[in-house]
Amino acid sequence: MSDPIVARAIEPGWIPYLLFESPGWLMFALAICFAVTRILGRRSDNPRLMHLSWIALGLIALLFASSYFVTTPREKLTVALRDLLLAVEDKRFDDVRALVDDEAMVAFMGDELTRDEMIQRVDKVEFDDIILLNSAALLDTEPNTGTTAFRVNAKGAVNDFPGTNVSEWAVRWRYRDGEWVAIRLACIEMGAELLFNRKDD
Repeated sequence: MSDPIVARAIEPGWIPYLLFESPGWLMFALAICFAVTRILGRRSDNPRLMHLSWIALGLIALLFASSYFVTTPREKLTVALRDLLLAVEDKRFDDVRALVDDEAMVAFMGDELTRDEMIQRVDKVEFDDIILLNSAALLDTEPNTGTTAFRVNAKGAVNDFPGTNVSEWAVRWRYRDGEWVAIRLACIEMGAELLFNRKDD
């Protein structure tokens, strides 16, 4: 991997999550410790408590820096998904190809499509907007692999017929050279109203 600082964080566990992804509640606990030791140290004129308060403040600064400057592979996975959706929306197909493996297959409405076959279908759509409604990123037990599950609302037109559709997808990714690349995409559920069947109000 090209990111040795976060190489260990690719392993599932609470320590990378706590230190790099969601240190907020730990920082809050340390802030309480800082306030308590500071107040008690001043009232009792106890230098040890004052030292403890500065240690707590230093740990808060360290946690903030680690969460700000270190991007874990799981966070990169979320960014990769957003980059892929934006590339599809803007029809930046070179970027799509960079984010999706050459051999990736796309399961879509009963069909198994290659990456380029799916790009050909996407090219027929004029997107107004692709809105990510919700998503989850998980690291798999297999090394250097992850999965994103997400719900997306696509608005646009095909052959001048505008419409919208909400669909659910799952994408399997592989971590290569410090970047996530999609190796399998699957449409889990397509909305009852197929895309572009109606005009928005």
